[in-house]
Amino acid sequence: ASFQGRKAMLEMYRGLLLTNLKTMTTNFLGNTMETLMIPLSRTIGHMTTFNLKGVKEELGFMANMVMSINRATRAGMDSLINERNLLDPLRTKSEALNGEIGAGFYMQMNKAVNAGYWHPQNWVPLTVNTAGKVGRASLRVLGAQDEFFKTLTYNGKAMSRIAKEMPEGLSRSEKKEFVKKHLDMFYDDAGEAVDRELLDYSRRAAFQEDLEKGWVNDLHLAVGKTPELGIILPFIRTPYNLIDRAIQRTPVANFMSKRTKRMWTSGNPDEKAEVIGNTILGTGIFGTALGYSMSGNITGAGPLDYEKNRLWRTAGFKPYHIKVGDTWYKYDRLEPLMMPFIFVSSLHENLYRFNNHPDDLQDAIGIFVAVSARTLIDRTWLRGLKGFMDGFDTAMDSDGGSTYPDILGSFASNLIPAGINQVHRLSGLADEQSGAYSFREALSWQDKMMKKLPPVEGYDAVKHNWLTGKPMLLPNGGNFGLDNTKEEPSKYMEELLRFGNSIQGVSKKLGQVDLSSKQYSRLTELTGTLKIEGLTLMDQIEELMDLPEYDFDENRVYHDEYPSLQQKTVNKVINAYKEQARLTLLSEDKTLHKEWEKANEEKLKVGMGMEL
Repeated sequence: ASFQGRKAMLEMYRGLLLTNLKTMTTNFLGNTMETLMIPLSRTIGHMTTFNLKGVKEELGFMANMVMSINRATRAGMDSLINERNLLDPLRTKSEALNGEIGAGFYMQMNKAVNAGYWHPQNWVPLTVNTAGKVGRASLRVLGAQDEFFKTLTYNGKAMSRIAKEMPEGLSRSEKKEFVKKHLDMFYDDAGEAVDRELLDYSRRAAFQEDLEKGWVNDLHLAVGKTPELGIILPFIRTPYNLIDRAIQRTPVANFMSKRTKRMWTSGNPDEKAEVIGNTILGTGIFGTALGYSMSGNITGAGPLDYEKNRLWRTAGFKPYHIKVGDTWYKYDRLEPLMMPFIFVSSLHENLYRFNNHPDDLQDAIGIFVAVSARTLIDRTWLRGLKGFMDGFDTAMDSDGGSTYPDILGSFASNLIPAGINQVHRLSGLADEQSGAYSFREALSWQDKMMKKLPPVEGYDAVKHNWLTGKPMLLPNGGNFGLDNTKEEPSKYMEELLRFGNSIQGVSKKLGQVDLSSKQYSRLTELTGTLKIEGLTLMDQIEELMDLPEYDFDENRVYHDEYPSLQQKTVNKVINAYKEQARLTLLSEDKTLHKEWEKANEEKLKVGMGMEL
């Protein structure tokens, strides 16, 4: 394929990755917070150095942004409708290199319906143009958001600069006319920004400032020259700027940032004040995050161990949630403001809650490195890399791993926009009984693709909590990534989590037979709902843990290598329910029973015995 064709495919891939209401929420909230955080940092910095003039200018700038809302709204709507960014046309979320502009086929749709224009030679341009519009829909929405915030900050800064040069003694109407007359000087005839300094500032609100010279910029250029690299790293500038912004607000570590060093030594009092303000704000943010972590009112990514993380989620814990009042809210959409909360909570829980050797320095260093990597990779703008890593995580599961098609299927599912399912649910067309409002099992690579689409007949494998047998429903606000819930794990679930890897989930195999997604869904449901002597699995576990002989102690530390009596007894109960669930599934599913018998017959022939 030609270079332009490969670039077009990469742009399509980026557009599909971003066709997600959660991404649009993250972009809007992140831009909103950053638009406010920069002047707030500068204001705090100026106050610390007793620069009252600087404080007044920053407060004036924020007032001017309020007065720029109408202009910014018009710019955002124009960008959304006409798919163009007038203020900064060469810097968008599509991450084109400076100087590049989009190119492709164009065909007016009013001509396409004309019988005389409908000719085979126009089919290809029409198909390409239509596919391009669909694939770029997310980039159009995100571009409109960025245009709004960049215009808001650019126009606000321009008004502040004009105010500095305004003669004294003017009436209110004369001041208004003076600003209007001079404001046009900051835009060319097409509406593009002409002041580079103010444009650079406005780009910071959307995390689109230039990359510093170094390996990250070299990687960005490499993706531009070799589009295939963009399959794993489709976005570089935006995630790097997000991470760098978080580092700039991390005390001590902030001077590892080239931008912080440059701002500190620039001689510009506003930039120096921003460094001071970032340090003060960062100290408060990290302190608050640590307080929440120590009180247990926040969750991070969960256990680093894959199997333990699955049990953690099964027990009812939810990643990246913070408790406010009696409700848990998902907080990781506020990037980069909440990245310290993500890092501190993930580090604290893996060092002390999920670690049986908290005093081991080597373990602590390993956990620190792993948590740092998880904090960076598990971000919205690194979804391509995260999808690649998730494929390998799936391959390392307890049932012996997945095949290469399974790994590639996990990665290829990124090509199916999450927005399709989200819009389907929000439209009200989704049937509650179809599984559209629940998580779904996906064991094969085909099912991994199917679960990204609205439920269709033949694929209704609702995911169940194998401990309770209840369907795992999507949380309130989940379509926009603003999850919230009042549910909390019970003390019994927390005890199971303390057991660590001695508690294994339900196997995806029945003997030597690989279960389908639907069969596995039914098996997990049976494990949690069937009754032995009138009690379900959790009924038995709760009754057992309440016995005086069990000696329930929430501070007890368990070791996988030396199972305690409590671990052995609970596992015996769990295994009994797993076995009964497998026997029930075999009795329900005749086809599966035949496959299981055939597999066992083959094993008997070689003298290996039967396996359930």
